[in-house]
Amino acid sequence: MAHASDRAIDIVGENYDLAVRAHFDRLPESNLVQRTLAPAPWFLFAGAGHLKANGTPKTSQDLRNHPSLFMTRSSVEPVWRLRHARRKRDEVVVPLTPRLLSDDMVGLQQAAIKGLGLVALPAYVCRAAVRSGVLQRVLPDWLAGEATLTALIPYRQGLLPSVRALLESVSGPRSRSPAFQLGIALQDRSKCRTATRSSPKRNPQR
Repeated sequence: MAHASDRAIDIVGENYDLAVRAHFDRLPESNLVQRTLAPAPWFLFAGAGHLKANGTPKTSQDLRNHPSLFMTRSSVEPVWRLRHARRKRDEVVVPLTPRLLSDDMVGLQQAAIKGLGLVALPAYVCRAAVRSGVLQRVLPDWLAGEATLTALIPYRQGLLPSVRALLESVSGPRSRSPAFQLGIALQDRSKCRTATRSSPKRNPQR
């Protein structure tokens, strides 16, 4: 059974086979097996209707002419720290007075689609909306953040075949490709689900 949540679950206590976490800082030390899957870049996005009505920003200075939506995280002030995708030393700090603060990525994405402002979100969250054309990238040469996707596994042996297959499919060279990082190459996998709960009868080797 697949499960998605923003809360920090107890993988062992709640009997999960696998959890995938996106994080900016190093994960705390634990007894869980950690396996780095892929980078998770953040980009700036805006609703197609907003850009049509207000114009598309061409430079970081243009961002000040648009309302912002901000993803709240612990001890993070409302600013965008933009880094050029190719010129890594180029960084621009954009102070914000957000129209909306939220810790809900899906809610922020919907607010951007409805034209409430520009938002910085992970590429994988916005891939479907970008594909459909209701959401567009803004300043595509700039990154709004660089997170990492890490798989957490409660044991080294006894993995379900579906869990092992999923890990192998998302941790290979393809996961480092630009298409994968943009969320374009990711496809729904009906046979391999992340964060699957173990059967009560299952007794994995330790």
